[in-house]
Amino acid sequence: MTSTQAPTSSATPMVSVIVPVYNVEQYLHRCLDSILQQTMPDWEAICVDDGSPDGSARILKEYAERDSRIRILTKENGGLSSARNAGTAIARGKYVNYVDSDDFIHPQTLELAVALAERDGSDVVSWVPDMVYKRRLLLRAKLGQSYDAVQPWSMSKRYKLEDIHAVCTDEVVRHATNHRRGDGVKDPIRYFYAWRHLVRRELAVETPFVEGLKFEDFPWWSDLMLRSPRVTITQLPLYYYYYNESSISSASSECDKITHWIAGIRHTFPQYAASASVVQWHCWMQQCLWAVVCDRISKQLYKVRDDASRAVLVPLLSELWDMGVFATPYNKRSRYHQGRIQAYLHQ
Repeated sequence: MTSTQAPTSSATPMVSVIVPVYNVEQYLHRCLDSILQQTMPDWEAICVDDGSPDGSARILKEYAERDSRIRILTKENGGLSSARNAGTAIARGKYVNYVDSDDFIHPQTLELAVALAERDGSDVVSWVPDMVYKRRLLLRAKLGQSYDAVQPWSMSKRYKLEDIHAVCTDEVVRHATNHRRGDGVKDPIRYFYAWRHLVRRELAVETPFVEGLKFEDFPWWSDLMLRSPRVTITQLPLYYYYYNESSISSASSECDKITHWIAGIRHTFPQYAASASVVQWHCWMQQCLWAVVCDRISKQLYKVRDDASRAVLVPLLSELWDMGVFATPYNKRSRYHQGRIQAYLHQ
């Protein structure tokens, strides 16, 4: 692993933005420009070149020469988790923020997140993706139309801190959910994406991403919640998720996806069984674990009934069954999916 680093204007920036980079030369300019356009200038961007074979390294060098706040870390390819962990390890900011290199952020993202964290004494500040922008891209993709040049309408919107509705909590697990409609959770943090949070650096260092997983955000966010951080929750649409057909979630087979979701559960379940409080256990099981089991595993099993897929999945699901993962369904829907999994194991 090697590091190419220009001198920085601040030895201890307020925020370290971690940007994993792999085969994204088509989108990298837009991502880096959105960081350069931040209204809060006290940041460093650690761009982790994860062995990218395309022209991304050239682009990173160009930006680092233009702005000393941009640092380049070059390493052998190890995947998204490995790149995030490597960037976090050398971060110097008081807070860490993760931005995927095919996405981009609102100009006030760092300004608002830091202001809320400092005001509330929070370890984590959470926001949401701009769903209007995402749906516009998905619609154009379904219609076979180009969407590279589509600009989010909310990019020009400016927010005042005093007008922002935010909820501060010491029990973030009550708000976390992987249910698509929130399942009645008040002030929800839907899904577990790392890019929707500002995280105190010490907490980020203590909570590394599980390497080798494709859907690493689920075990990471579950691990982080188990540490009982103080969290400020907003519904500000500060993140612009770009629909990339070659992304991990779009390009993986159903069997491969289920395998990685199972690996995330296998990592996290024993920790909650051993260390969670009653509230953490109850909320995580209902709002997180069973949401993953129902939507990401059970509902997808009908797509992977061929012998080769069953040979992969049956032993993994059997291991979860023996661990007790499926032993406590909490409503009619989860009991139904418990039965589906049992039927898949014995068909």
